[in-house]
Amino acid sequence: MKYWGYTIVVAAVSFAAYILSTWLRYATQRSKSRAWPVAPATVEGATVGFVSRGIGVKIPAVYFNYRYSLGDRNYTGLFLLSGGSNMQLKTIKDRFTRKQISVRYDPAHPSVSVLDALPADDTVGFKASQNPFWLRQAPVPSIEETIKFS
Repeated sequence: MKYWGYTIVVAAVSFAAYILSTWLRYATQRSKSRAWPVAPATVEGATVGFVSRGIGVKIPAVYFNYRYSLGDRNYTGLFLLSGGSNMQLKTIKDRFTRKQISVRYDPAHPSVSVLDALPADDTVGFKASQNPFWLRQAPVPSIEETIKFS
């Protein structure tokens, strides 16, 4: 019985270290990205889903994927808009699909990109995010959406 306490403590500390390191990497990357070059990107598709913010707390969200080109290479990224109702999110989904946006990319690693600020008129009070904890919750797009945007 005594060793279970140690195991639980080690697991909790390991989990906290993982969460902290992921968040610090994300925050550092956001800070560094202010000096990165800007590239135009096109929003290619979107999937409506939820963001879990704790036990039993789910907020509606739209997960968007975008594509940008640098030279002869194409790269992709993902961001989400959360909040509001499902009906409002479907309107946002339609508004952003095939829209041109700006992203900042790391010149040393062009596959790493960060969403540039979206116009406030387009987001209508929704919050855009590339938080890695939330992006991991992105639903798998349906086959109809995949074919539609191919």
